[in-house]
Amino acid sequence: MSGGGGSSGQNFCSSNAGFSGTPLWKLKQQGQLPNQWREHEEAKELQAKELREEEEAAATLRVVVDAVSLGRVDLNLVRHLVVKDLRKVAARSKIVLPTTGLFENKAPLQLFALFDGQSAAEGPGPMAAECCAKTLLPKLLRNMSAIPQGYENATFIKACLKKAFEDLDKEVLRNQPSVSDGCGGAVALLVGEKLFTAVCGACELTLLEAGARKGNKQDMCKAVNMGAHQGNFKVPEDQKFLQDNGGMVFPGEGGKLMTSNPQGATTAVSRSIGDRAWKGSMGGMPGSLKLLRSVPETKHTDISWADRHIALVLSSTPVPAAMPSPQVALTVSDFEYKPRAASGEIANRAALAPQNANAQCTTIVVYFVPKDDRGVVEPAAKRAKKEAESVRLRHIVALWRSMKTEEGW
Repeated sequence: MSGGGGSSGQNFCSSNAGFSGTPLWKLKQQGQLPNQWREHEEAKELQAKELREEEEAAATLRVVVDAVSLGRVDLNLVRHLVVKDLRKVAARSKIVLPTTGLFENKAPLQLFALFDGQSAAEGPGPMAAECCAKTLLPKLLRNMSAIPQGYENATFIKACLKKAFEDLDKEVLRNQPSVSDGCGGAVALLVGEKLFTAVCGACELTLLEAGARKGNKQDMCKAVNMGAHQGNFKVPEDQKFLQDNGGMVFPGEGGKLMTSNPQGATTAVSRSIGDRAWKGSMGGMPGSLKLLRSVPETKHTDISWADRHIALVLSSTPVPAAMPSPQVALTVSDFEYKPRAASGEIANRAALAPQNANAQCTTIVVYFVPKDDRGVVEPAAKRAKKEAESVRLRHIVALWRSMKTEEGW
């Protein structure tokens, strides 16, 4: 008997058409999964692998970090980057990094950077800082991927950072004709147990070292400015570069040494990224002289992970003037392993300074977490079974005596 629709058995189509009815686990075992199931299983395996790699990376990346920006944040003068796993960024960008030397055993890679338009040669602006923040990662990763085999050492990694700043300067001056302002930059790169720093301009990068221990007391941690030998014309090297290129130095307000360009503008900053009116022919402005350069001061340090080195602080230009290094060190010590609180306190105190009423105060605080060298705690030993039986027997005897007394036996 046919149904009301008059359909025949020949036109019937099962939802399982094309499948053999063999259990999925059997098909997987035989390697005969249908394409859609195979793709699904491969995606699950890839996701599980990425999750395992994230967990392994988290166990080796021993830092806690946060950043706070206060003041005229609406001006967008400061841009910062916090990359807790640079290897993951390289993998997703399909950039192959070296595997030997300092990069062997998949050494953890982390990056913290700050670009500040308030460190420009002339008036502050947001454009150069934004351009640098967007293009730093691809440029630095490409430089690192080009390190020749056998040369994966501190010298070549510092060269990669210098080349990255040079590339950023060219990007702004040659490929961004609408950008006329400039910026300073501070970059910290962790490669395993080594810290590489690069600083250009008036922003600041400070490494905090633990103070000396005297008996039961320990001195306050010491602040080391990683860019102290650049950024102003008191530095002999920067003054010589200026004079060799036709510039001259004169005293300015507050005892600062300054210079001027052919257009009549003045500046106290000796290094910057961008600032085409101060970069000669590269800036594309007729009659301009190359009075400033974008070469950063680079250093590398063996990190002892909270034994000797406590934290790393990156600050925009207005912060150091309002918060001297000893105060920054004290604040970081007071808020131990609380980077949000520490960076917020530093940025807030800097923003409240009268001279920073129209400034953007940004601070990144990176704490180095100590290695967990404690031994495995053995679980408490169980009581002997004999002792447990003895306790239970005494309990039964006591209960029997109590019942005997109540019944008047």
